[in-house]
Amino acid sequence: MAWRCENCGAEHERDDPPCRSCGHDSFVPTNGDGKVASPESLVWACPDCGREHVKNNPPCSRCGNARLEQREPSFEDVDELTPSASYLTAIKPYVPIILLFVVVIGLTATGIVSTSMIPGLGPPSPPDAPGEGDTVTELHLDPTADVESATEVDLDAVGREVHERLEAERERRGDPSKRYDSELESLATFLNRDDVRAASGRDPVGEPDPGEYDLPCSRSVRAYSTGVVNPRGIAAYQNGSDAAEMIASALEFDPSGERAVYSAHDYEAIDVHVYENELFVLYATC
Repeated sequence: MAWRCENCGAEHERDDPPCRSCGHDSFVPTNGDGKVASPESLVWACPDCGREHVKNNPPCSRCGNARLEQREPSFEDVDELTPSASYLTAIKPYVPIILLFVVVIGLTATGIVSTSMIPGLGPPSPPDAPGEGDTVTELHLDPTADVESATEVDLDAVGREVHERLEAERERRGDPSKRYDSELESLATFLNRDDVRAASGRDPVGEPDPGEYDLPCSRSVRAYSTGVVNPRGIAAYQNGSDAAEMIASALEFDPSGERAVYSAHDYEAIDVHVYENELFVLYATC
């Protein structure tokens, strides 16, 4: 780039008035061919470090020099002058996380992945409650051998076996079928453990918002709870199937439980919890 005196037109290599020919104190930039350069095509460069700036706004952002001079851009600082480039540089380390998030959102939207499988996005964790809510191992007396033996009962399996027995009875009666839903089971577990907390003298946490669960139905959830006391607890039954049969009978025997079991709802779930020789059972349907 060259500089031309506004008064006499003398060419100069630098913007360093006054003019050596006439003493005028103002130069205009040219493209080297005698034509005045467009202001939009120029940048303000630091004469010390060469850092180019879009505006004449000293000091220099790189070295702090108090003077900038106008010239054609060298494009050496193109990454710094181009906002999009700086944005891409900033987010580059997070690209794998962003891609993973997009994939998870896509799988969730298509139903391949449930929100309950994603930490922080699933339903609330059930409250702490005394007793056993997963498996329980107790001793019982084998009447045929007159010896004690251990029985381990999977309480989740008991709940699903209750569903199977209720399904068989509904089919026999010609009543509508119900499907077992694991997300509804999560809600039933929360409600059942809260009942156990109250029974043990601890403060209940209160019912959760059903909207926090990825339920398969839009109809309101109907919950029914019952407790069965036996001096020997779960050990009174030879196995989980015996316990499931007793629970299914208890649900059908009570009028409120019977109405829930044989209602027109489409889904159901059962949670079983053992605390101080009592089976706490919560039946949920929607």
